[in-house]
Amino acid sequence: MSTLTLTEIERSIRALPDEEQLWLLEHIARQLREKAYAKTLSANGEDMEEQLAAMANDPAIQAELAAISQEFAVAEMDGLKQL
Repeated sequence: MSTLTLTEIERSIRALPDEEQLWLLEHIARQLREKAYAKTLSANGEDMEEQLAAMANDPAIQAELAAISQEFAVAEMDGLKQL
């Protein structure tokens, strides 16, 4: 965007009443925060999926899950009986 256009936008904004300038400023700030938050969520979501996939394929984690499952097998047999 050219400097002339930005100057024209600034002039137009200054011509607005204070309430409308404040509303515009808050609206733009909210949009920028939402955009940044969406990018963060997207990046974290991809990260988490990669981490979960790595954990699922990790032999140490698989062994730990098997041990936990075996530990609770007795408790599962004592669990609720079908009605």
